[in-house]
Amino acid sequence: MLEYIHNPSAAISKRLFRLGCFSEYRAEWDHDIRTMNIVRKCLRHIHDTPKTDFLFHGFAGIEASIKLLSEFGIDEQDPHFEKCVDMLLDTPIDDAFYEKGISKIGRILEQKGHSGSKTIRAASLVLANASYQSLVKDEIAHALECFKAVQTYETIEDFAYRKKDRWVYREGCLFPDYYNLRLLAFSTGWRSEENRKVLRKALRTLIKLQPLPHVYILEKGQLIAPGSYLMHEFDNDFADCTDDRKAEWLLRNEYLARMGMADVLHITAQCLADEDSLIENAKKIAKSYSFKTWRSYSGVSLEENWRKEERKVNDIAFRVGLIQYYKNENGIAQHSS
Repeated sequence: MLEYIHNPSAAISKRLFRLGCFSEYRAEWDHDIRTMNIVRKCLRHIHDTPKTDFLFHGFAGIEASIKLLSEFGIDEQDPHFEKCVDMLLDTPIDDAFYEKGISKIGRILEQKGHSGSKTIRAASLVLANASYQSLVKDEIAHALECFKAVQTYETIEDFAYRKKDRWVYREGCLFPDYYNLRLLAFSTGWRSEENRKVLRKALRTLIKLQPLPHVYILEKGQLIAPGSYLMHEFDNDFADCTDDRKAEWLLRNEYLARMGMADVLHITAQCLADEDSLIENAKKIAKSYSFKTWRSYSGVSLEENWRKEERKVNDIAFRVGLIQYYKNENGIAQHSS
């Protein structure tokens, strides 16, 4: 997809350099990244906010800040990055800090077998640096169990039931979510042949079940929404997606490619093979919220703005390039499993 990228932002340039697409590193990239509006605001917020005032989850929280810094290519040794990571490493998981922005819902989700504060913390740590994987092995194991549970489901009624106009998870039924997906995408210690087979079988089941509705957790009469971002469709045509779902399509397929699961996705593969059509569909994107807004459940664009069409194309082409890169890197002789 490099042929579609012209005059990319410093963030895209630095990310491409890390992938080996550019042979020469340019020091000005770091300066230019830090002066991008969204990055500048994030760095200033991290610098100015005392640790006691930081949110854990939600807008401008630790989770969203680590995600943004990582995506824009800020080095892990940067003091702002280190401040965020240190807060996660130094704060015991039972501390009230992990309720900021998520309240007690995080603990309720965990008690029900879904992702709460522990998994969000784990997914943030592995995004920041792979060396933290030893600290999050229990959450990685739980993520695998959630995918393993999917193998036993044939219809949505096997793990959920109707409550008026909503779907609710059956008590004790596990189901993977956004944080399970991200945790496995950015970690490596789980990648045995046995675990790969579990994920591939689970993914085939999820494809048969798609499109999945929002499914809630019922707690004392209250419906609670788990982190189902990216988890409604798994093998679909980019052109058929709404603008918001196009952003999800790019991220979900990047994560699955990082996990070595891309060759299970046949419709997606057809889209990736027709690059011209994919880019033409990308040009038609009118609503940029899910691309330009960097929060826990949104954020794709590494360009400053989309006032010029080439910047929109740069963002989409870069994300498609990531999918292709990790599909090739992780697709070694896995088709038979």
